[in-house]
Amino acid sequence: MATDYVLKFDARHWVLPIRAGRILTEESFLECYAAVQRFATGVGGCRGITLSIKFLRTVAASPPAIPAGTIRVVVAPDRAAFGLSRMFQRFRDGMHGEFQVVRTLNEALAALSIEAAEFDPVAVDTLTAAGDKG
Repeated sequence: MATDYVLKFDARHWVLPIRAGRILTEESFLECYAAVQRFATGVGGCRGITLSIKFLRTVAASPPAIPAGTIRVVVAPDRAAFGLSRMFQRFRDGMHGEFQVVRTLNEALAALSIEAAEFDPVAVDTLTAAGDKG
């Protein structure tokens, strides 16, 4: 599948938002999830979501894309994305506050204790392994 998401990166705060494409499918979700394993995600801007509850349970049961001890924040501005993200959060209930769902980028930055961020575009093929900041 062709990449259907956009990555931007704030090097100062080490934050990588991922904006999903127009339709969030199970295939595109897994592609984004793989990118997250190397770095954070948002589903804002999607015009449709075709994820099943069974799929969310399966992904939630898999090892986290981001290592333990790291706060994960999903920005989900619309009702459907917010509801599915909260459902995923509930399925992943053992993360003790490390997985949060918010409606705006400002709320996400606040959850990460960041006052302002400067995001630059990132090509998917330039990502390095999780935690490798150098």
